[in-house]
Amino acid sequence: MYGWLDAFVWTLALEQPVYVLFLRGRFKSWWAPCVLSLALSTATHPLFWALASGENPVVTSIPAAEVFIMGVEALGVWLAVRDARLAIVSAVAANAFSWLLGPLILTRLG
Repeated sequence: MYGWLDAFVWTLALEQPVYVLFLRGRFKSWWAPCVLSLALSTATHPLFWALASGENPVVTSIPAAEVFIMGVEALGVWLAVRDARLAIVSAVAANAFSWLLGPLILTRLG
């Protein structure tokens, strides 16, 4: 059985390249999108884990928790680049990629 740390590492591995792909042209340094992605995941993954645990009376499903996290991450990207469309598209793409592939990878490894 995989726990939070396993899921967090896979989230970083899957989402960071997507964010870098979308945001690399918006920063002067190559590493800035990496730092932004790391900061977003570090801030939101524990929150996602808590919301999706099934013990939260407000959010009762993983998709609902994922949509909330996408919004939080889109806000974080928007604060960094001030481009609402790019913020939404990159957050949706990164989270959809990890949401679709993460369970598949963990199932194959288990």
